[in-house]
Amino acid sequence: MSVFLLQITCPGMLLKDKEELYLSVSVLGQHQKTQCVPAAFPLFFQEKLVFKKTFADIVDPGDLVELLERRFCFLCILLGKVLATYEENTRDFLFPDPKLTRGHHGFDREILMKRSSSFTGIAPKLRFSTSSLITESLLSSGRSHIQGDLNLVHHSTPNGKLQTKLPKKNTLSPEKNRHILATKSYEQPTIASKSRSPSPYTKRRMCELSQEARQRLAHLKLGPYEFRRDTDKPPFVVRRVCILSKVFPA
Repeated sequence: MSVFLLQITCPGMLLKDKEELYLSVSVLGQHQKTQCVPAAFPLFFQEKLVFKKTFADIVDPGDLVELLERRFCFLCILLGKVLATYEENTRDFLFPDPKLTRGHHGFDREILMKRSSSFTGIAPKLRFSTSSLITESLLSSGRSHIQGDLNLVHHSTPNGKLQTKLPKKNTLSPEKNRHILATKSYEQPTIASKSRSPSPYTKRRMCELSQEARQRLAHLKLGPYEFRRDTDKPPFVVRRVCILSKVFPA
């Protein structure tokens, strides 16, 4: 997701402190701030802040929307101290109602910020726009984490505290270890098999799941966004390999 900040206006307001100020933006637990600008209204930023967040435990787009509704984003103007703030749930901030947007592409918004006690002017007005890219990720990495958690053993101590221990491993003889390693290396997929593209059934099923996600997102009416799959990549990559050979004299 990206937030493109345009300007902040506050007609008739003169700041006594002539130091530079900046705008701080907090979204989904991530904090970024703009470059400092002169403390004179209107404030011109023309700056884009990019935020990236992965939700490993969310599969249904509806669950993602509910999470965005529960979490809030914060904006504040800082000039040594807080001058004005703005707070809104993340869904409405990223996907506003079309009636609230304007501009050439219909994406620009204007919001009134809440001024602090030290700010004597009228409420500042912030003009900005947002854009979002929703990417469907594969679950292989998430499954490996879950399997790792299942391998942990939790038990209670007499004082009521929980302790976590790894399961004990049986000690094997060197001969058995060599046999197991040889078997595992044989059972593991080769480089050639990893580079092959998915089977037609796998591709068809992945497309069906992605289509379901697209339909769910359209039903939720999130507004302007872009949806992309991790599988929208070439099935394999051809790498250039340089082989050096040593020539021995006859």
